[in-house]
This record gives sequence, structure tokens and C-alpha cells, in this order.
Amino acid sequence: KVALCNHDICTVSNEKTVTFLAQNSTPPTTPTNPTNPTNPTIPTIPTEPPPAHFSSDHFAVGYLPSW
Repeated sequence: KVALCNHDICTVSNEKTVTFLAQNSTPPTTPTNPTNPTNPTIPTIPTEPPPAHFSSDHFAVGYLPSW
């Protein structure tokens, strides 16, 4: 697991693989394969900006769980 903390706000990953992303970067997109049931659909990345405490200068990295 990976825990990312900004003062008293922490985000903890699950047991999946974690990919680190630079601040305010765009997560990589993974094409889905509808003929391969073992390849799950990647959730749509929300278009609204992240919460302020995740986009502040003090929160330098984010993580993207991958399957």
C-alpha cells in the first residue's frame, strides 16, 4: 500500500499496483479490450478539478491504481 499525506489528509492506495504521477498531470489512458474479459474497464477520469488539497503545492504527487 502507498499512503500520501498532505498535513492531516491522507489517501491510501489499495493492494493494486500503484503508478506515481506528477502534480496536475494527466493519468495515462489504457484502452479496453471488449473481447478480453480479463481486462477490466478503466473508470472514466472525472473532468472536474481535484480537491484543492490535492492540487496544492504541498501535494506533489498522485497515484493511479492499475490492474
